[in-house]
Amino acid sequence: MRRFCVLLALVFSFSLTGCQICLTVPNPVKIVWDLFDKPSGTEVVFGTYQDLERLFYDPMRLKPSRLFNAALDGIAEELKSKNAEFNFSRIDDSASVVKAKKHFAAEYKKAEDLNAAINNSAQLEFAALKGLLDAVDSSHTAFITPERLNEIRKSRRGKSGYAGIGVVLKKLEDNFYYIDWVTPGSPAAEVGLRKFDRLVKVNALAIPNDIGEIFKLFRGEERISVKVTVERGGKTLDFTIAQREFDLHLITSRYINSGNSRFIYIELRGFDPDSATKLKNIIRRAEKENVKGIILDLRGNRGGLLDSLMVALEIFSKKESVMFIRRHYEEQELLVSGNPLTDLPMVMLADSRSASAAEIMAAVLQEAKRAIVVGTKTAGAVEVSIQISLPLGSAMTVAIQEVFTAEGTVLEKVGVKPDKEVQLSKDDISAAQDMQLEAALVELSKLVK
Repeated sequence: MRRFCVLLALVFSFSLTGCQICLTVPNPVKIVWDLFDKPSGTEVVFGTYQDLERLFYDPMRLKPSRLFNAALDGIAEELKSKNAEFNFSRIDDSASVVKAKKHFAAEYKKAEDLNAAINNSAQLEFAALKGLLDAVDSSHTAFITPERLNEIRKSRRGKSGYAGIGVVLKKLEDNFYYIDWVTPGSPAAEVGLRKFDRLVKVNALAIPNDIGEIFKLFRGEERISVKVTVERGGKTLDFTIAQREFDLHLITSRYINSGNSRFIYIELRGFDPDSATKLKNIIRRAEKENVKGIILDLRGNRGGLLDSLMVALEIFSKKESVMFIRRHYEEQELLVSGNPLTDLPMVMLADSRSASAAEIMAAVLQEAKRAIVVGTKTAGAVEVSIQISLPLGSAMTVAIQEVFTAEGTVLEKVGVKPDKEVQLSKDDISAAQDMQLEAALVELSKLVK
Protein backbone atom coordinates (compact mmCIF):
# COMPACT_ATOMS: atom_id res chain seq x y z
CA MET A 1 0.00 0.00 0.00
CA ARG A 2 1.05 3.61 -0.43
CA ARG A 3 2.30 5.47 2.56
CA PHE A 4 2.03 9.26 2.77
CA CYS A 5 4.74 11.28 4.43
CA VAL A 6 3.65 14.79 5.33
CA LEU A 7 6.07 17.58 4.55
CA LEU A 8 6.70 19.48 7.76
CA ALA A 9 8.14 22.64 6.23
CA LEU A 10 10.08 24.28 3.47
CA VAL A 11 13.40 25.22 4.98
CA PHE A 12 16.43 27.31 4.21
CA SER A 13 19.65 26.15 5.81
CA PHE A 14 19.21 23.15 7.98
CA SER A 15 22.17 22.46 10.22
CA LEU A 16 22.20 19.23 12.13
CA THR A 17 25.14 20.31 14.27
CA GLY A 18 23.72 23.23 16.10
CA CYS A 19 20.79 24.69 14.26
CA GLN A 20 17.97 25.24 16.72
CA ILE A 21 15.40 26.41 14.21
CA CYS A 22 15.14 26.33 10.44
CA LEU A 23 14.03 28.89 7.89
CA THR A 24 10.56 27.61 7.09
CA VAL A 25 7.72 28.40 4.75
CA PRO A 26 4.57 27.43 6.70
CA ASN A 27 2.68 25.70 3.87
CA PRO A 28 2.60 21.91 4.36
CA VAL A 29 2.75 19.74 1.25
CA LYS A 30 2.05 16.02 0.99
CA ILE A 31 4.63 13.80 -0.63
CA VAL A 32 3.85 10.24 -1.73
CA TRP A 33 6.42 7.68 -0.67
CA ASP A 34 5.93 4.20 -2.16
CA LEU A 35 6.73 1.96 0.78
CA PHE A 36 5.00 -0.93 2.49
CA ASP A 37 3.57 -0.75 6.01
CA LYS A 38 6.66 -2.42 7.44
CA PRO A 39 9.41 -1.61 4.95
CA SER A 40 12.68 -3.48 4.93
CA GLY A 41 15.98 -1.65 5.17
CA THR A 42 16.55 -1.83 1.42
CA GLU A 43 13.02 -0.56 0.73
CA VAL A 44 13.63 2.44 2.97
CA VAL A 45 16.94 3.23 1.27
CA PHE A 46 15.44 2.79 -2.21
CA GLY A 47 12.42 4.92 -1.30
CA THR A 48 14.75 7.63 -0.03
CA TYR A 49 16.75 7.53 -3.26
CA GLN A 50 13.53 7.81 -5.28
CA ASP A 51 12.56 10.89 -3.29
CA LEU A 52 15.97 12.38 -4.07
CA GLU A 53 15.51 11.71 -7.79
CA ARG A 54 12.10 13.36 -7.75
CA LEU A 55 12.81 16.30 -5.46
CA PHE A 56 16.47 17.31 -5.48
CA TYR A 57 16.90 20.49 -7.52
CA ASP A 58 19.88 19.15 -9.50
CA PRO A 59 19.24 15.43 -10.22
CA MET A 60 22.31 15.27 -12.48
CA ARG A 61 24.42 15.30 -9.30
CA LEU A 62 22.78 12.10 -8.04
CA LYS A 63 25.18 9.44 -9.29
CA PRO A 64 23.72 6.12 -8.07
CA SER A 65 27.04 4.32 -7.58
CA ARG A 66 28.43 7.13 -5.43
CA LEU A 67 25.33 7.38 -3.24
CA PHE A 68 24.82 3.64 -2.71
CA ASN A 69 28.53 3.09 -2.06
CA ALA A 70 28.34 5.86 0.54
CA ALA A 71 25.38 4.06 2.13
CA LEU A 72 27.47 0.87 2.32
CA ASP A 73 30.36 2.86 3.80
CA GLY A 74 27.98 4.10 6.48
CA ILE A 75 26.91 0.55 7.25
CA ALA A 76 30.54 -0.58 7.48
CA GLU A 77 31.33 2.20 9.96
CA GLU A 78 28.31 1.31 12.09
CA LEU A 79 29.22 -2.38 12.20
CA LYS A 80 32.85 -1.54 12.92
CA SER A 81 31.70 0.42 15.98
CA LYS A 82 30.08 -2.84 17.15
CA ASN A 83 33.31 -4.79 16.52
CA ALA A 84 31.93 -6.44 13.39
CA GLU A 85 33.90 -6.34 10.14
CA PHE A 86 31.81 -5.71 7.01
CA ASN A 87 33.82 -6.21 3.82
CA PHE A 88 31.70 -5.37 0.79
CA SER A 89 32.35 -5.11 -2.93
CA ARG A 90 31.95 -1.59 -4.26
CA ILE A 91 29.46 -0.69 -6.97
CA ASP A 92 31.07 0.14 -10.30
CA ASP A 93 31.08 3.83 -11.21
CA SER A 94 29.33 3.16 -14.52
CA ALA A 95 26.49 1.13 -12.97
CA SER A 96 22.94 2.11 -13.88
CA VAL A 97 20.37 2.80 -11.17
CA VAL A 98 18.92 -0.71 -11.59
CA LYS A 99 22.32 -2.41 -11.33
CA ALA A 100 23.39 -0.20 -8.43
CA LYS A 101 20.22 -1.08 -6.50
CA LYS A 102 20.63 -4.80 -7.19
CA HIS A 103 24.25 -4.69 -6.02
CA PHE A 104 23.34 -2.68 -2.92
CA ALA A 105 20.51 -5.06 -2.00
CA ALA A 106 22.86 -8.05 -2.10
CA GLU A 107 25.46 -6.32 0.07
CA TYR A 108 22.82 -5.04 2.48
CA LYS A 109 21.59 -8.61 2.98
CA LYS A 110 25.13 -9.61 3.96
CA ALA A 111 25.23 -6.74 6.43
CA GLU A 112 21.88 -7.78 7.91
CA ASP A 113 23.16 -11.33 8.39
CA LEU A 114 26.28 -10.00 10.07
CA ASN A 115 24.17 -7.65 12.16
CA ALA A 116 21.67 -10.30 13.30
CA ALA A 117 23.70 -11.25 16.34
CA ILE A 118 23.99 -7.60 17.34
CA ASN A 119 20.23 -7.02 17.01
CA ASN A 120 20.69 -3.44 15.87
CA SER A 121 18.61 -3.21 12.67
CA ALA A 122 17.41 0.37 13.22
CA GLN A 123 20.96 1.69 13.58
CA LEU A 124 22.00 -0.22 10.46
CA GLU A 125 19.22 1.43 8.50
CA PHE A 126 20.04 4.87 9.94
CA ALA A 127 23.72 4.45 9.04
CA ALA A 128 22.83 3.61 5.43
CA LEU A 129 20.50 6.60 5.14
CA LYS A 130 23.03 8.98 6.66
CA GLY A 131 25.75 7.77 4.30
CA LEU A 132 23.52 8.07 1.26
CA LEU A 133 22.20 11.55 2.08
CA ASP A 134 25.58 12.95 3.13
CA ALA A 135 26.97 11.88 -0.25
CA VAL A 136 24.60 14.27 -2.04
CA ASP A 137 26.96 17.03 -0.84
CA SER A 138 24.21 19.55 -0.17
CA SER A 139 23.96 21.71 2.94
CA HIS A 140 20.23 21.03 3.14
CA THR A 141 20.09 17.35 2.32
CA ALA A 142 20.64 15.26 5.43
CA PHE A 143 19.40 12.48 7.67
CA ILE A 144 17.75 13.34 11.00
CA THR A 145 17.75 10.89 13.89
CA PRO A 146 14.58 10.49 15.99
CA GLU A 147 16.30 12.21 18.93
CA ARG A 148 17.38 15.19 16.85
CA LEU A 149 13.95 15.42 15.23
CA ASN A 150 12.35 15.70 18.67
CA GLU A 151 14.74 18.53 19.56
CA ILE A 152 13.94 20.36 16.32
CA ARG A 153 10.20 20.14 16.95
CA LYS A 154 10.59 21.51 20.47
CA SER A 155 12.93 24.29 19.32
CA ARG A 156 10.21 25.55 16.98
CA ARG A 157 8.13 26.07 20.12
CA GLY A 158 10.91 28.07 21.76
CA LYS A 159 12.35 25.21 23.83
CA SER A 160 15.83 23.73 23.84
CA GLY A 161 14.43 20.25 23.25
CA TYR A 162 16.94 18.61 25.59
CA ALA A 163 18.29 18.84 29.13
CA GLY A 164 21.52 20.80 29.00
CA ILE A 165 23.29 23.88 30.32
CA GLY A 166 22.65 26.37 27.49
CA VAL A 167 25.98 27.30 25.91
CA VAL A 168 27.28 27.38 22.36
CA LEU A 169 30.94 26.44 22.04
CA LYS A 170 33.41 27.41 19.37
CA LYS A 171 36.76 25.87 18.51
CA LEU A 172 39.65 28.22 17.79
CA GLU A 173 42.30 25.53 17.45
CA ASP A 174 43.05 22.05 18.80
CA ASN A 175 42.19 21.82 22.50
CA PHE A 176 41.09 25.47 22.60
CA TYR A 177 37.32 25.69 23.00
CA TYR A 178 35.55 28.75 24.29
CA ILE A 179 31.99 29.80 25.03
CA ASP A 180 30.63 31.73 22.07
CA TRP A 181 27.15 32.31 23.50
CA VAL A 182 25.33 31.79 26.77
CA THR A 183 21.59 31.41 26.27
CA PRO A 184 19.77 34.03 28.39
CA GLY A 185 17.87 32.39 31.25
CA SER A 186 19.66 29.06 30.81
CA PRO A 187 21.36 27.12 33.64
CA ALA A 188 24.75 28.37 32.40
CA ALA A 189 23.57 31.99 32.54
CA GLU A 190 22.17 31.52 36.03
CA VAL A 191 25.49 30.33 37.48
CA GLY A 192 27.51 33.05 35.74
CA LEU A 193 29.25 31.49 32.73
CA ARG A 194 30.22 34.16 30.21
CA LYS A 195 31.03 34.61 26.55
CA PHE A 196 34.77 33.99 25.92
CA ASP A 197 35.22 31.74 28.97
CA ARG A 198 37.70 29.09 27.84
CA LEU A 199 36.60 25.53 28.54
CA VAL A 200 39.25 23.63 30.52
CA LYS A 201 37.54 20.58 32.02
CA VAL A 202 34.15 18.91 32.24
CA ASN A 203 33.49 16.73 35.30
CA ALA A 204 37.20 17.06 36.19
CA LEU A 205 38.19 15.42 32.89
CA ALA A 206 40.32 16.99 30.17
CA ILE A 207 38.42 18.34 27.18
CA PRO A 208 38.26 15.86 24.26
CA ASN A 209 39.50 17.25 20.96
CA ASP A 210 36.11 16.64 19.37
CA ILE A 211 33.35 19.20 19.78
CA GLY A 212 30.73 16.51 19.21
CA GLU A 213 31.99 14.60 22.24
CA ILE A 214 31.90 17.79 24.30
CA PHE A 215 28.27 18.39 23.33
CA LYS A 216 27.42 14.93 24.65
CA LEU A 217 28.89 15.88 28.02
CA PHE A 218 26.58 18.90 28.14
CA ARG A 219 23.42 16.91 27.48
CA GLY A 220 21.94 14.61 30.08
CA GLU A 221 18.95 14.03 32.28
CA GLU A 222 16.93 16.69 34.07
CA ARG A 223 18.53 17.93 37.30
CA ILE A 224 21.73 15.92 36.76
CA SER A 225 24.65 18.23 37.50
CA VAL A 226 27.76 18.73 35.41
CA LYS A 227 30.94 20.36 36.72
CA VAL A 228 32.47 22.83 34.29
CA THR A 229 35.94 24.33 34.72
CA VAL A 230 36.76 27.45 32.71
CA GLU A 231 39.60 29.90 32.42
CA ARG A 232 38.72 33.58 32.68
CA GLY A 233 41.19 36.45 32.92
CA GLY A 234 44.03 34.12 33.87
CA LYS A 235 42.01 32.51 36.67
CA THR A 236 40.48 29.04 36.81
CA LEU A 237 36.84 28.92 37.89
CA ASP A 238 34.62 25.93 38.70
CA PHE A 239 30.86 25.86 38.15
CA THR A 240 28.40 23.12 39.08
CA ILE A 241 25.39 23.32 36.79
CA ALA A 242 22.15 21.34 37.00
CA GLN A 243 21.06 20.39 33.49
CA ARG A 244 17.48 21.06 32.44
CA GLU A 245 15.40 22.00 29.44
CA PHE A 246 15.30 25.76 28.95
CA ASP A 247 13.60 28.43 26.86
CA LEU A 248 15.36 29.83 23.81
CA HIS A 249 15.75 33.60 23.84
CA LEU A 250 17.22 34.45 20.47
CA ILE A 251 17.30 38.25 20.51
CA THR A 252 18.82 40.67 23.00
CA SER A 253 19.86 44.31 22.79
CA ARG A 254 21.76 47.02 24.64
CA TYR A 255 22.97 50.55 24.07
CA ILE A 256 26.64 51.29 23.46
CA ASN A 257 28.23 54.73 23.77
CA SER A 258 31.14 55.32 21.41
CA GLY A 259 32.71 58.76 21.37
CA ASN A 260 29.89 61.27 21.09
CA SER A 261 27.49 58.76 19.57
CA ARG A 262 25.05 56.30 21.05
CA PHE A 263 24.35 53.09 19.15
CA ILE A 264 21.93 50.21 19.54
CA TYR A 265 23.57 46.77 19.56
CA ILE A 266 21.24 43.87 18.71
CA GLU A 267 22.30 40.24 18.95
CA LEU A 268 20.04 38.03 16.83
CA ARG A 269 20.77 34.31 17.12
CA GLY A 270 17.87 33.06 15.02
CA PHE A 271 14.69 34.03 13.19
CA ASP A 272 11.94 32.48 15.32
CA PRO A 273 8.21 33.43 15.22
CA ASP A 274 8.72 36.32 17.65
CA SER A 275 12.14 37.67 16.67
CA ALA A 276 10.97 39.99 13.87
CA THR A 277 8.35 41.61 16.10
CA LYS A 278 10.90 41.99 18.88
CA LEU A 279 13.38 43.45 16.40
CA LYS A 280 10.80 46.02 15.28
CA ASN A 281 10.11 47.02 18.88
CA ILE A 282 13.82 47.37 19.64
CA ILE A 283 14.31 49.61 16.60
CA ARG A 284 11.30 51.78 17.51
CA ARG A 285 12.58 52.26 21.06
CA ALA A 286 16.08 53.00 19.79
CA GLU A 287 14.76 55.68 17.41
CA LYS A 288 13.06 57.38 20.37
CA GLU A 289 16.39 57.30 22.23
CA ASN A 290 17.98 59.18 19.31
CA VAL A 291 20.62 56.57 18.60
CA LYS A 292 22.92 57.31 15.69
CA GLY A 293 23.35 53.82 14.28
CA ILE A 294 22.65 50.09 14.50
CA ILE A 295 24.91 47.08 14.97
CA LEU A 296 23.09 43.86 14.10
CA ASP A 297 25.08 40.86 15.32
CA LEU A 298 24.33 37.78 13.20
CA ARG A 299 27.28 35.73 14.43
CA GLY A 300 26.22 32.20 15.25
CA ASN A 301 22.78 32.77 13.71
CA ARG A 302 21.91 29.43 12.07
CA GLY A 303 18.63 30.35 10.39
CA GLY A 304 14.95 30.75 11.10
CA LEU A 305 11.49 31.27 9.73
CA LEU A 306 11.17 32.72 6.24
CA ASP A 307 8.29 34.95 7.35
CA SER A 308 10.47 36.32 10.13
CA LEU A 309 13.35 36.99 7.74
CA MET A 310 11.09 38.83 5.29
CA VAL A 311 9.70 41.04 8.07
CA ALA A 312 13.25 41.76 9.24
CA LEU A 313 14.23 42.77 5.71
CA GLU A 314 11.17 45.05 5.60
CA ILE A 315 12.63 46.90 8.59
CA PHE A 316 15.86 47.78 6.79
CA SER A 317 15.69 47.25 3.01
CA LYS A 318 15.20 50.19 0.67
CA LYS A 319 14.96 47.85 -2.32
CA GLU A 320 11.88 45.80 -3.13
CA SER A 321 13.55 42.78 -4.74
CA VAL A 322 15.55 40.82 -2.17
CA MET A 323 16.11 37.30 -3.55
CA PHE A 324 15.21 34.63 -6.09
CA ILE A 325 14.62 30.92 -5.61
CA ARG A 326 15.02 28.56 -8.56
CA ARG A 327 14.31 24.95 -9.42
CA HIS A 328 14.87 23.48 -12.88
CA TYR A 329 15.20 26.98 -14.40
CA GLU A 330 11.90 28.19 -12.92
CA GLU A 331 12.48 31.30 -10.81
CA GLN A 332 10.41 33.02 -8.15
CA GLU A 333 11.20 36.55 -6.98
CA LEU A 334 10.71 37.43 -3.30
CA LEU A 335 9.84 41.06 -2.59
CA VAL A 336 9.50 43.49 0.31
CA SER A 337 7.86 46.93 0.30
CA GLY A 338 11.05 48.98 0.00
CA ASN A 339 9.77 51.35 2.69
CA PRO A 340 12.04 50.60 5.67
CA LEU A 341 11.17 51.29 9.28
CA THR A 342 14.56 52.94 9.78
CA ASP A 343 17.30 54.41 7.64
CA LEU A 344 19.88 54.65 10.43
CA PRO A 345 23.45 53.72 9.44
CA MET A 346 24.00 50.03 9.99
CA VAL A 347 26.79 47.49 10.44
CA MET A 348 26.25 43.73 10.58
CA LEU A 349 28.52 41.24 12.31
CA ALA A 350 28.88 37.78 10.75
CA ASP A 351 31.08 34.72 11.10
CA SER A 352 31.51 31.17 9.83
CA ARG A 353 28.46 30.06 11.82
CA SER A 354 26.17 32.65 10.27
CA ALA A 355 24.02 30.55 7.95
CA SER A 356 20.76 30.44 6.06
CA ALA A 357 18.53 33.43 6.83
CA ALA A 358 21.47 35.24 8.42
CA GLU A 359 23.48 34.91 5.21
CA ILE A 360 20.57 36.08 3.10
CA MET A 361 20.05 39.12 5.30
CA ALA A 362 23.74 39.99 5.25
CA ALA A 363 23.99 39.53 1.48
CA VAL A 364 20.82 41.47 0.65
CA LEU A 365 21.69 44.52 2.75
CA GLN A 366 25.35 44.42 1.72
CA GLU A 367 24.51 44.30 -2.00
CA ALA A 368 22.07 47.17 -1.65
CA LYS A 369 24.74 49.27 0.13
CA ARG A 370 22.33 49.49 3.04
CA ALA A 371 24.82 48.06 5.55
CA ILE A 372 28.40 46.87 5.74
CA VAL A 373 29.48 43.48 7.05
CA VAL A 374 32.29 43.02 9.57
CA GLY A 375 33.76 39.72 10.76
CA THR A 376 34.52 36.59 8.76
CA LYS A 377 32.99 34.81 5.79
CA THR A 378 29.65 33.12 6.45
CA ALA A 379 28.86 29.40 6.26
CA GLY A 380 27.69 29.20 2.65
CA ALA A 381 24.66 27.06 3.53
CA VAL A 382 21.65 28.44 1.68
CA GLU A 383 19.19 26.21 -0.18
CA VAL A 384 15.46 25.60 -0.01
CA SER A 385 14.58 22.16 1.30
CA ILE A 386 11.71 20.05 2.50
CA GLN A 387 11.60 17.79 5.52
CA ILE A 388 10.13 14.31 5.05
CA SER A 389 9.19 11.76 7.69
CA LEU A 390 10.92 8.38 7.50
CA PRO A 391 10.22 5.09 9.32
CA LEU A 392 11.23 4.50 12.94
CA GLY A 393 10.68 8.14 13.90
CA SER A 394 13.48 9.54 11.75
CA ALA A 395 13.33 12.10 8.94
CA MET A 396 15.35 13.65 6.16
CA THR A 397 15.68 16.99 4.46
CA VAL A 398 16.04 17.34 0.69
CA ALA A 399 17.18 20.51 -1.07
CA ILE A 400 14.61 21.40 -3.72
CA GLN A 401 15.58 24.94 -4.77
CA GLU A 402 18.63 27.15 -5.17
CA VAL A 403 18.77 30.65 -3.68
CA PHE A 404 20.17 33.78 -5.36
CA THR A 405 20.32 37.38 -4.25
CA ALA A 406 18.57 40.06 -6.29
CA GLU A 407 21.81 40.61 -8.22
CA GLY A 408 22.22 36.92 -8.94
CA THR A 409 24.80 36.06 -6.30
CA VAL A 410 24.89 32.39 -5.30
CA LEU A 411 25.42 31.85 -1.57
CA GLU A 412 25.48 28.03 -1.32
CA LYS A 413 29.07 26.86 -0.76
CA VAL A 414 30.20 30.47 -1.25
CA GLY A 415 28.92 32.48 1.69
CA VAL A 416 29.06 36.21 2.26
CA LYS A 417 32.47 37.87 2.31
CA PRO A 418 32.70 40.68 4.87
CA ASP A 419 33.53 44.24 3.82
CA LYS A 420 36.02 44.29 6.66
CA GLU A 421 37.50 40.97 7.76
CA VAL A 422 38.37 40.66 11.43
CA GLN A 423 39.48 37.38 13.01
CA LEU A 424 39.31 36.74 16.74
CA SER A 425 42.69 35.65 18.12
CA LYS A 426 43.54 33.51 21.13
CA ASP A 427 44.74 36.65 22.90
CA ASP A 428 41.41 38.39 22.18
CA ILE A 429 39.48 35.51 23.69
CA SER A 430 41.78 35.16 26.69
CA ALA A 431 41.34 38.86 27.37
CA ALA A 432 37.57 38.66 26.69
CA GLN A 433 37.95 41.38 24.08
CA ASP A 434 35.47 41.27 21.21
CA MET A 435 37.65 42.84 18.54
CA GLN A 436 35.03 42.17 15.88
CA LEU A 437 32.53 44.27 17.79
CA GLU A 438 35.19 46.94 18.32
CA ALA A 439 35.83 47.01 14.56
CA ALA A 440 32.09 47.29 13.92
CA LEU A 441 31.91 50.31 16.23
CA VAL A 442 34.76 51.96 14.35
CA GLU A 443 33.06 51.38 10.99
CA LEU A 444 29.70 52.60 12.27
CA SER A 445 31.30 55.74 13.68
CA LYS A 446 32.65 56.49 10.20
CA LEU A 447 29.15 56.16 8.73
CA VAL A 448 27.53 58.63 11.13
CA LYS A 449 30.07 61.41 10.54
